[in-house]
Amino acid sequence: MGPDFHRYKLICVLLKGDNSLSNNIKTEGISIVYILLGTIVYFILGIVIIYLWKQSQFYSYLIEIFSFHQFKRDLFYGIVLAVILQVYVFFLIKIKKAYFPNTVDSNLLVTLCKQSKKNSLIIAVAPGICEEILFRAALLGVLISLLGELIGGIVVTILFTAFHYRQYKGQPYLILFIMLLSIFTNYLFIILGTIWGPIVVHILSNLASTLWIRDGKIYIAGDQLIKVKQ
Repeated sequence: MGPDFHRYKLICVLLKGDNSLSNNIKTEGISIVYILLGTIVYFILGIVIIYLWKQSQFYSYLIEIFSFHQFKRDLFYGIVLAVILQVYVFFLIKIKKAYFPNTVDSNLLVTLCKQSKKNSLIIAVAPGICEEILFRAALLGVLISLLGELIGGIVVTILFTAFHYRQYKGQPYLILFIMLLSIFTNYLFIILGTIWGPIVVHILSNLASTLWIRDGKIYIAGDQLIKVKQ
Protein backbone atom coordinates (compact mmCIF):
# COMPACT_ATOMS: atom_id res chain seq x y z
CA MET A 1 0.00 0.00 0.00
CA GLY A 2 2.89 2.28 -0.71
CA PRO A 3 6.66 2.24 -0.25
CA ASP A 4 8.37 2.07 3.12
CA PHE A 5 9.77 5.56 3.42
CA HIS A 6 12.02 4.59 6.30
CA ARG A 7 13.88 2.30 3.96
CA TYR A 8 14.17 5.12 1.43
CA LYS A 9 15.90 7.24 4.10
CA LEU A 10 13.24 9.95 3.98
CA ILE A 11 12.87 9.49 7.70
CA CYS A 12 16.30 11.05 8.24
CA VAL A 13 14.85 14.40 7.18
CA LEU A 14 12.65 14.38 10.28
CA LEU A 15 15.36 13.65 12.82
CA LYS A 16 15.90 17.38 13.40
CA GLY A 17 12.21 18.04 14.05
CA ASP A 18 9.20 19.39 12.14
CA ASN A 19 10.84 22.72 11.33
CA SER A 20 13.66 20.86 9.62
CA LEU A 21 11.04 18.97 7.61
CA SER A 22 9.53 22.21 6.36
CA ASN A 23 12.94 23.57 5.51
CA ASN A 24 14.22 20.46 3.77
CA ILE A 25 11.20 19.09 1.88
CA LYS A 26 9.88 22.17 0.15
CA THR A 27 9.21 20.68 -3.24
CA GLU A 28 8.00 17.38 -4.55
CA GLY A 29 11.22 17.02 -6.54
CA ILE A 30 13.47 16.76 -3.50
CA SER A 31 11.23 14.17 -1.85
CA ILE A 32 10.77 12.07 -4.97
CA VAL A 33 14.54 11.92 -5.49
CA TYR A 34 14.79 9.96 -2.23
CA ILE A 35 12.13 7.52 -3.40
CA LEU A 36 13.79 7.01 -6.77
CA LEU A 37 17.22 6.56 -5.20
CA GLY A 38 15.79 4.03 -2.79
CA THR A 39 14.09 2.03 -5.50
CA ILE A 40 17.23 2.09 -7.64
CA VAL A 41 19.13 0.58 -4.71
CA TYR A 42 16.56 -2.24 -4.49
CA PHE A 43 16.77 -2.81 -8.23
CA ILE A 44 20.56 -2.98 -8.17
CA LEU A 45 20.54 -5.24 -5.11
CA GLY A 46 18.08 -7.58 -6.81
CA ILE A 47 20.20 -7.72 -9.98
CA VAL A 48 23.37 -8.40 -7.96
CA ILE A 49 21.66 -11.25 -6.08
CA ILE A 50 20.45 -12.74 -9.36
CA TYR A 51 23.95 -12.46 -10.86
CA LEU A 52 25.60 -14.16 -7.88
CA TRP A 53 22.95 -16.87 -7.95
CA LYS A 54 22.70 -17.58 -11.68
CA GLN A 55 26.19 -16.57 -12.83
CA SER A 56 26.54 -18.04 -16.34
CA GLN A 57 22.74 -18.27 -16.64
CA PHE A 58 22.26 -14.66 -15.56
CA TYR A 59 21.20 -13.26 -18.93
CA SER A 60 19.03 -16.23 -19.87
CA TYR A 61 17.22 -15.94 -16.52
CA LEU A 62 16.53 -12.23 -17.08
CA ILE A 63 15.28 -12.94 -20.60
CA GLU A 64 12.99 -15.63 -19.20
CA ILE A 65 11.41 -13.59 -16.40
CA PHE A 66 11.04 -10.49 -18.58
CA SER A 67 9.56 -12.41 -21.51
CA PHE A 68 6.61 -10.77 -23.26
CA HIS A 69 5.56 -14.08 -24.82
CA GLN A 70 2.51 -14.44 -22.54
CA PHE A 71 2.19 -10.80 -21.52
CA LYS A 72 -1.59 -10.62 -22.03
CA ARG A 73 -1.99 -13.61 -19.74
CA ASP A 74 0.32 -12.06 -17.14
CA LEU A 75 -1.52 -8.76 -17.35
CA PHE A 76 -4.89 -10.46 -16.92
CA TYR A 77 -3.85 -12.38 -13.80
CA GLY A 78 -2.20 -9.30 -12.37
CA ILE A 79 -5.33 -7.20 -12.83
CA VAL A 80 -7.60 -9.88 -11.34
CA LEU A 81 -5.53 -10.22 -8.17
CA ALA A 82 -5.13 -6.44 -7.87
CA VAL A 83 -8.94 -6.12 -8.00
CA ILE A 84 -9.30 -8.74 -5.27
CA LEU A 85 -6.91 -6.75 -3.07
CA GLN A 86 -8.91 -3.59 -3.66
CA VAL A 87 -12.11 -5.36 -2.64
CA TYR A 88 -10.40 -5.97 0.68
CA VAL A 89 -9.38 -2.29 0.90
CA PHE A 90 -12.94 -1.21 0.04
CA PHE A 91 -14.20 -3.42 2.87
CA LEU A 92 -11.75 -1.73 5.25
CA ILE A 93 -13.00 1.66 4.12
CA LYS A 94 -16.59 0.63 4.78
CA ILE A 95 -15.82 -0.55 8.32
CA LYS A 96 -13.61 2.51 8.90
CA LYS A 97 -10.42 0.52 9.33
CA ALA A 98 -8.60 1.99 6.31
CA TYR A 99 -6.25 4.23 8.22
CA PHE A 100 -2.50 4.52 8.59
CA PRO A 101 -0.88 4.54 12.03
CA ASN A 102 0.40 7.99 12.89
CA THR A 103 4.03 7.29 12.01
CA VAL A 104 6.59 9.46 10.25
CA ASP A 105 6.63 7.10 7.29
CA SER A 106 2.86 7.08 6.85
CA ASN A 107 2.65 10.86 7.22
CA LEU A 108 5.23 11.29 4.47
CA LEU A 109 3.38 8.88 2.22
CA VAL A 110 0.05 10.67 2.66
CA THR A 111 1.63 14.11 2.33
CA LEU A 112 3.46 13.26 -0.87
CA CYS A 113 0.41 11.60 -2.42
CA LYS A 114 -1.71 14.66 -1.74
CA GLN A 115 1.03 16.99 -2.93
CA SER A 116 0.72 16.08 -6.61
CA LYS A 117 -0.45 13.44 -9.09
CA LYS A 118 3.14 13.09 -10.25
CA ASN A 119 4.19 12.01 -6.77
CA SER A 120 1.36 9.47 -6.66
CA LEU A 121 2.41 7.99 -10.00
CA ILE A 122 6.05 7.66 -8.96
CA ILE A 123 5.10 6.15 -5.60
CA ALA A 124 2.96 3.60 -7.43
CA VAL A 125 5.31 2.65 -10.24
CA ALA A 126 8.90 2.84 -8.96
CA PRO A 127 8.53 0.60 -5.86
CA GLY A 128 6.14 -1.66 -7.76
CA ILE A 129 8.89 -2.51 -10.24
CA CYS A 130 12.01 -2.44 -8.09
CA GLU A 131 10.62 -4.23 -5.02
CA GLU A 132 9.40 -7.04 -7.26
CA ILE A 133 12.85 -7.41 -8.81
CA LEU A 134 14.32 -7.75 -5.32
CA PHE A 135 11.68 -9.83 -3.55
CA ARG A 136 10.32 -12.00 -6.36
CA ALA A 137 12.90 -12.23 -9.16
CA ALA A 138 15.86 -12.40 -6.76
CA LEU A 139 14.96 -13.53 -3.23
CA LEU A 140 12.02 -15.77 -4.10
CA GLY A 141 13.96 -17.35 -6.93
CA VAL A 142 16.93 -18.09 -4.70
CA LEU A 143 14.84 -19.38 -1.80
CA ILE A 144 12.75 -21.64 -4.02
CA SER A 145 15.94 -23.21 -5.38
CA LEU A 146 17.10 -23.84 -1.80
CA LEU A 147 13.91 -24.52 0.14
CA GLY A 148 11.18 -25.28 -2.37
CA GLU A 149 8.16 -23.24 -3.42
CA LEU A 150 6.12 -23.42 -0.20
CA ILE A 151 8.87 -22.66 2.32
CA GLY A 152 10.54 -20.17 -0.02
CA GLY A 153 7.24 -18.34 -0.48
CA ILE A 154 6.59 -18.25 3.27
CA VAL A 155 10.07 -16.86 3.99
CA VAL A 156 9.72 -14.15 1.33
CA THR A 157 6.29 -13.16 2.68
CA ILE A 158 7.77 -12.84 6.17
CA LEU A 159 10.64 -10.71 4.81
CA PHE A 160 8.33 -8.55 2.69
CA THR A 161 5.96 -7.96 5.61
CA ALA A 162 8.84 -7.20 7.99
CA PHE A 163 10.24 -4.79 5.41
CA HIS A 164 6.98 -2.77 5.53
CA TYR A 165 6.20 -3.34 9.20
CA ARG A 166 7.60 -0.06 10.53
CA GLN A 167 5.26 1.96 8.33
CA TYR A 168 2.15 -0.02 9.32
CA LYS A 169 3.04 -0.92 12.91
CA GLY A 170 -0.10 -1.05 15.03
CA GLN A 171 -2.42 -1.46 12.03
CA PRO A 172 -3.06 -5.21 11.64
CA TYR A 173 -5.50 -4.72 8.76
CA LEU A 174 -2.84 -3.09 6.57
CA ILE A 175 -0.21 -5.59 7.67
CA LEU A 176 -2.61 -8.28 6.45
CA PHE A 177 -2.89 -6.38 3.16
CA ILE A 178 0.90 -6.46 2.79
CA MET A 179 0.93 -10.18 3.51
CA LEU A 180 -1.78 -10.82 0.91
CA LEU A 181 0.10 -8.70 -1.64
CA SER A 182 3.21 -10.80 -1.07
CA ILE A 183 1.29 -14.09 -1.26
CA PHE A 184 -0.39 -13.03 -4.51
CA THR A 185 2.82 -11.84 -6.14
CA ASN A 186 4.67 -14.97 -5.00
CA TYR A 187 1.93 -17.11 -6.52
CA LEU A 188 1.99 -15.28 -9.84
CA PHE A 189 5.76 -15.47 -10.11
CA ILE A 190 5.72 -19.20 -9.46
CA ILE A 191 2.88 -20.16 -11.80
CA LEU A 192 3.61 -17.69 -14.62
CA GLY A 193 7.39 -17.79 -14.57
CA THR A 194 7.69 -14.09 -15.38
CA ILE A 195 7.91 -10.91 -13.34
CA TRP A 196 5.14 -9.03 -15.16
CA GLY A 197 2.21 -10.43 -13.17
CA PRO A 198 3.73 -9.47 -9.79
CA ILE A 199 4.70 -6.04 -11.11
CA VAL A 200 1.17 -5.40 -12.39
CA VAL A 201 -0.41 -6.42 -9.06
CA HIS A 202 2.04 -4.28 -7.10
CA ILE A 203 1.75 -1.17 -9.28
CA LEU A 204 -2.04 -1.30 -9.50
CA SER A 205 -2.32 -1.85 -5.74
CA ASN A 206 -0.02 1.09 -5.04
CA LEU A 207 -1.83 3.26 -7.58
CA ALA A 208 -5.25 2.46 -6.15
CA SER A 209 -3.96 3.22 -2.66
CA THR A 210 -2.64 6.61 -3.72
CA LEU A 211 -6.06 7.39 -5.22
CA TRP A 212 -7.80 6.36 -2.01
CA ILE A 213 -5.37 8.59 -0.08
CA ARG A 214 -5.93 11.58 -2.35
CA ASP A 215 -9.68 11.10 -1.99
CA GLY A 216 -9.38 10.99 1.80
CA LYS A 217 -10.67 7.43 2.09
CA ILE A 218 -7.35 6.24 3.52
CA TYR A 219 -6.08 8.63 6.16
CA ILE A 220 -3.78 9.04 9.14
CA ALA A 221 -5.13 7.80 12.48
CA GLY A 222 -6.34 10.85 14.38
CA ASP A 223 -5.94 12.83 11.17
CA GLN A 224 -2.79 14.41 12.60
CA LEU A 225 -0.95 14.84 9.34
CA ILE A 226 2.56 16.30 9.35
CA LYS A 227 2.32 19.19 6.90
CA VAL A 228 4.92 19.60 4.22
CA LYS A 229 5.60 23.15 3.12
CA GLN A 230 4.63 23.61 -0.50
